Amino acid sequence: MRDFSVKQGGRIRFTVTADAPEHVHLHGYDIEKPVGPQQPARYDVPATINGVFVIELEDAREQIASLTVNP
Repeated sequence: MRDFSVKQGGRIRFTVTADAPEHVHLHGYDIEKPVGPQQPARYDVPATINGVFVIELEDAREQIASLTVNP
């Protein structure tokens, strides 16, 4: 599992790859994107909400990262 942080007002940027079809969910921001072979899920969103958020492979219910947005 990976942990990363950004400052509120900045950008949340990360990419997820997967060997099988899945959905990546950025909790708190409620953004879900498909991911799969040769289809990375790319996130580039403004960091508008501070707190700690789970990034999860939604179908497998597996947390893959934790995002902290600092004020």
